[in-house]
Amino acid sequence: GILTRGAGAWFRPENVLLELGLRVAVVTGCNTVLGLARLFDFDTLVEPGFTASVDTDLGGKVAATLRALATHDLVYVHVKGPDLCGHDRLPLAKRDFLERLDLALAPLLAAGTIVALTSDHTTDSNLGWHTADPVPSLRDRFELPVGPDGSAAVYVVGHSLGALARSAREAVIEEL
Repeated sequence: GILTRGAGAWFRPENVLLELGLRVAVVTGCNTVLGLARLFDFDTLVEPGFTASVDTDLGGKVAATLRALATHDLVYVHVKGPDLCGHDRLPLAKRDFLERLDLALAPLLAAGTIVALTSDHTTDSNLGWHTADPVPSLRDRFELPVGPDGSAAVYVVGHSLGALARSAREAVIEEL
């Protein structure tokens, strides 16, 4: 066993989503994300094909998301494949995974679901480690300014032209 001395105190972290009365579900195959979901009192959806790797069942995660949206206001889907490809210095595998993810999201878009994509950090596929680069995010079906290509449906936060500023979490939640 391990004996700790003064290990700290238990606290319940702030949960602005529950404070707003939102029902939240998490679709994941990652034990860390599963633990965080439980810590924040979110419902969890786990199936055998949901992994924290590049072999995860993206179609199954999207199908589970569509089912969860019938009873939840917000569904968070965790996908770890791009990060793993970055750490393994496999830029083409990262590109291929992101293309698979893009295709897998089609049923959500077809159902009229608002989709927001983001990351918790960037991982350089050439170096294999995390960087301090801006985290790209995509938001779909928002009332946003028209982008350089004339598109208003999807816009990249942190786009190289800098047309959209970073958003505080409260602003993003209100917008959703």
